[in-house]
Amino acid sequence: MSSQDNNRQIALAAVATTLEDRRPDAPDWSPRNSNVIIAEQRSLMVYVNPWGQAVIRQEASWDQQEDDVVVVDHAHLPGLIKSLREIADQPLDREPGEDG
Repeated sequence: MSSQDNNRQIALAAVATTLEDRRPDAPDWSPRNSNVIIAEQRSLMVYVNPWGQAVIRQEASWDQQEDDVVVVDHAHLPGLIKSLREIADQPLDREPGEDG
């Protein structure tokens, strides 16, 4: 880790600590809290572009200039749908992984 990355991590930790200190009663919005029944979800739209590809577009969040866009060619839709169906058919696992 570079010294710049290390300094950034220290600064982020300080900000997080300061925010926690300001609101000691702040709720835990993490996946670990079983009381969170609806997590934040930005709006999604799905449509077909002029090339016949499926477009999945997610509304930009407050800190983004543009929407997130995923384009899937028609030939790959069955594999994508199969993978999504497998995920949808599994019980919800709200435990955070190694990435958070």
